[in-house]
Amino acid sequence: MQEISLGEMFRILLKHAWIIVLITLGFTALVGGYRVMKAGTGAQYEATGQVVLRPEQHASGDVATQNAYANQLVATSQDVMKSTEVLSNVSKSLSREGISLPASAIQNSLTVSNQPNSLLLELKFKSSNKTVAVSAVNTIMQEFQRLAPKYMAISKVAIIQGEMPVATSTGKGSLIKYLLAGFVLGGVLSLIVIFALEFSRHTVRDSEYLSKKYHIKTIQTI
Repeated sequence: MQEISLGEMFRILLKHAWIIVLITLGFTALVGGYRVMKAGTGAQYEATGQVVLRPEQHASGDVATQNAYANQLVATSQDVMKSTEVLSNVSKSLSREGISLPASAIQNSLTVSNQPNSLLLELKFKSSNKTVAVSAVNTIMQEFQRLAPKYMAISKVAIIQGEMPVATSTGKGSLIKYLLAGFVLGGVLSLIVIFALEFSRHTVRDSEYLSKKYHIKTIQTI
């Protein structure tokens, strides 16, 4: 492999500065454009809802058994809530309200989590439309409440009532992160490209290059 000095490295960087700038800016624009196409730069609304599971009474008083049963119930509830049947019904219900959302889009925007040491499930739904976010969460909870007893041994699913909290966030912060990531990756890629081009050259650069490569003393270069 050819050796390269620090001075030679700076010379290469200056020589191919235009390549570095072109690739870095191009890659930054590409990553930023992907982010805009994927999620946009407008405000995002996140509606939150909560449901509480009430399991059927078990005769066993063993704490470990009850905890295992509760964990299984929570896991199954999360699967049911994001199942095709539930989300398809939610999509149909929303369409009757004039909201067009396919089941796949609902699934991608929905997150379901469990509060530690409880049978409480928290739903979060993101949308660029505040009304859509709130309606989607409400409809999902209602549909889950209707279908849950069909698949699980629970006596009741309680929907926690009250004002639905809606968080608002902007896509600008995320866009800046994507642009910075694109800038760094583009810079690294440009360095790989110019050094690959430089080391693939088979021309004689100077007398020092000949001495290092062939271990001979150069008397004169023409």
